[in-house]
Amino acid sequence: MEPTKQTLLVSGLLVDVYSHPTSSPSSTDPIHALFFLHGSAQDNNIVNTIKVILTRVMAPDRVNHGSRLVDQKRNLAWSEDPAKNNDQHAVDMYTIQTEDVSFIIDHLPSFLYPSGERMIVEWGICGMSLGGHSTWIALSRARPILRHSILPALLPCLLQNIYRNARLPYRAKDASNPFLGKKVLVISGKEDKLVPWVTSAEFVDGLEVGEGGIKRVVVEEGAGHECTSGMLKLNFEGG
Repeated sequence: MEPTKQTLLVSGLLVDVYSHPTSSPSSTDPIHALFFLHGSAQDNNIVNTIKVILTRVMAPDRVNHGSRLVDQKRNLAWSEDPAKNNDQHAVDMYTIQTEDVSFIIDHLPSFLYPSGERMIVEWGICGMSLGGHSTWIALSRARPILRHSILPALLPCLLQNIYRNARLPYRAKDASNPFLGKKVLVISGKEDKLVPWVTSAEFVDGLEVGEGGIKRVVVEEGAGHECTSGMLKLNFEGG
């Protein structure tokens, strides 16, 4: 059965909300909601291809993507081809990850249930590619470390901002660690050439979630920068 979909305009932000096909409109059961953040050069229609549903799935278009597209060139990377080059690539990649998640959490319930018919009692978040990086941001309320071998010398302000916000005490076992008590599933392709696992391994291995949290790490053999059927099964069936 196909999920039901409704598109809500939340103060100017279009949010697709997918519901389980057997969910009754008259139900008063509590809601468990999941954000799905698409990757760079994608849009929220990626959810239609993977067909994953909890009680609710929220799929907003990212800044300068899909319904929010302003300038396609600003989604390009650095290139020796002038027609494909984006000099502002580092800034664009970084700032696009300042997601609308908190805004949606605060205001979406008023649009879904204006009279308080149901309560959203739990929020989850996942993402593919760049959306995965944004998921870390949402979990930590800080920015991820940007790694690139050819960062232009014209970005000192950007780098200063990144490094200042990236010093997270993720190994700590006290309240200073924003990841304590959270459930974290990290999935990567072993053959990923775009974002090699080695760039994340040290952080993920050292990440402390404490006794009340759960951390599971899966590096899939033979997989590249993609979301395979095996990854989806792990993500949404608790594999």
